[in-house]
Amino acid sequence: MIRSVLDTNVLVSAVIKKGGKPYRIIYQALVRFEWLTCDFILNELIEVLKRKHIQTKYEDRVTPKGCDRFLEMARTIATVVEVKTAVSVVAEDSKDNPVLACAKDGLANYVVTSDPHLLRLEAFEGVKIVTPAQFLEILEGEH
Repeated sequence: MIRSVLDTNVLVSAVIKKGGKPYRIIYQALVRFEWLTCDFILNELIEVLKRKHIQTKYEDRVTPKGCDRFLEMARTIATVVEVKTAVSVVAEDSKDNPVLACAKDGLANYVVTSDPHLLRLEAFEGVKIVTPAQFLEILEGEH
């Protein structure tokens, strides 16, 4: 089964846009791929969802109860990787490095992200870095 790390931006998009590509990816976790995450990604997700501009713009979708449910679902469905490796590959945004470390320690096949710093790498130690649209194509090709 494919093992994939979903970056924080993908998770945030899944929360705020029901039916979008990131939402569709989450919907296929467990059945089509193994979703890998780590405490860093989950904590960053909480931090981003609590930002005032996110709360204001998406107040109907980013409710405290909805966020708690999403985090509970993530911790239930995803495999939480214990990250032990320190990675220092992305200088422009140091918050991208723990995502790569999660992928490495979780033996991922893919990192799914919309982050241009990560996408520019294309791959990291054998892990392909793809957009949500590319990942959906990969999953659809797995039939």
